[in-house]
Amino acid sequence: MTGPQIIPWKRTTVEAAAIVASILLAFAIDAWWEDRGLRIEEQQVLQGLREEFLSVRNVLSRHLTIHLNDLQTLEDFLIAAESGNV
Repeated sequence: MTGPQIIPWKRTTVEAAAIVASILLAFAIDAWWEDRGLRIEEQQVLQGLREEFLSVRNVLSRHLTIHLNDLQTLEDFLIAAESGNV
């Protein structure tokens, strides 16, 4: 039989620390990658909302112009009606 075996604790500790560090690094990289993907998706959604808001603003602006013209026409008609020019 052989004598008692000596366990290389220093080497075992260094290897265990390297394994733990590599696992933590992998988790950090995965979290960064997921966060990056979420930021890209967020920017795409915000850009889509901006484009939609600008489109709606343009439509509302045109409708406002139409309604203001209609209101002016109605005011002109009422003034003419009150003065008996209708």
